[in-house]
Amino acid sequence: MRLKFPLFGKKSIQVYPFFDLNNLSALDGNSMRADTTSVTGQMDAYMKCAPVAAIIQRLASAMATGKRFLLDKDGNEVVNSQAQKLNALLNRPNPIQTWAIFIQQLYTFYSLHGECFIYGLIPSGFEGQKDRIKALYIIPNNQITPVYTGKYIYQTERDQIVSSYIINTQGEQIECKPSEILHIQSPCPNLTDPLRGNSKLTSLEDQVTNIIAAYKKRNILIEYPVGILSNAGKDVSGTIPLQKGEKEELQADLKWYSIKRRRQIVVTNAALSWQTMLPNIGQLMLFEEIEDDVARICDAYGYPKYLLGFTGGTTFSNVNEAGKKLYQDTIIPESELIMEAVSNYLETFKITPPCRYILDYSHVEPLQESEQEKATAKKTIIEAANVAYSNGMITFEEMRIMIDMDETINGQLKNEQTANN
Repeated sequence: MRLKFPLFGKKSIQVYPFFDLNNLSALDGNSMRADTTSVTGQMDAYMKCAPVAAIIQRLASAMATGKRFLLDKDGNEVVNSQAQKLNALLNRPNPIQTWAIFIQQLYTFYSLHGECFIYGLIPSGFEGQKDRIKALYIIPNNQITPVYTGKYIYQTERDQIVSSYIINTQGEQIECKPSEILHIQSPCPNLTDPLRGNSKLTSLEDQVTNIIAAYKKRNILIEYPVGILSNAGKDVSGTIPLQKGEKEELQADLKWYSIKRRRQIVVTNAALSWQTMLPNIGQLMLFEEIEDDVARICDAYGYPKYLLGFTGGTTFSNVNEAGKKLYQDTIIPESELIMEAVSNYLETFKITPPCRYILDYSHVEPLQESEQEKATAKKTIIEAANVAYSNGMITFEEMRIMIDMDETINGQLKNEQTANN
């Protein structure tokens, strides 16, 4: 392609654009949008949008730091034979995964799609008996489809609403009973189908699209030399235009030069002038756009942006506070929702005594300070209650209630034991 620019009545300067127009498709404003409302689009967002993958992966890693306990209604750990059997199943949910990997994968699908599906393998002849489950498998959301009965209101049993689940894997369709599938839905409501979960990405379509487009444009601007090569040679009459043979020879010589190609240093005898046709990356403010979009995604997922490495306004104090906030506002509440669903599916309420699974995070570093603060506050309350009791302002029972203890004493106090001895 040859372009001509007239210069004040003088003969035209012939210049030749040195770039492939196909490489500029992402710069023409017609880039494809990310469809974050569909399962496939959410998977694409996870694979193509680095911040989305980073946030979900870090949340999943944080979720996996919890220590799993099976507790009764009084908060005491249950360790009988029934509990040991369930713990053995969760310690090794299936032949290829440990609990840590299993819970991370579960939370990844849960965060990405707003719901996740787990298949419990029960031997033939023991259908519906959860204590016979031999393995647990997480089913990717694009491989499972619930089949509804068409009824919803006035139904009291799950199988009255969902007749079955169809799993499509390795070219085979497997029909499962509702009792075999654990379906965990996020609290983010699905406004079109109350029986399904809703991904937090649904409302982040613009942000995900902007980030993918910004990275792609940066890549194109960096990798491909887009501009105009013109002959810089001159004679007494002005600029000398390139002849047809010279142009073809020059194009053939330069076709190998770019960052991605084999040669990066141009060697030629031609007197050439280069005029870039690309905007300045800094002036496009792509970095600022990406940071703002990432902040919106962090808000939606409850992940403090300071933990992603943003340096602006970051201090040790707010990073430490961000870590505490991550667990208190996001990880712990969502772990309670997930483990409640797991407990109900495994029917831990049928164990003697009835119990439920929890994930405990009191040992993680960001919460250690919180535990210390709680201990200090409790000590202050105990000391104040003791002073009030010693001065005859409250009764012994009122003092115990004040320090969050039952007013009835179970067993003997230390002083009573000493007196008896």
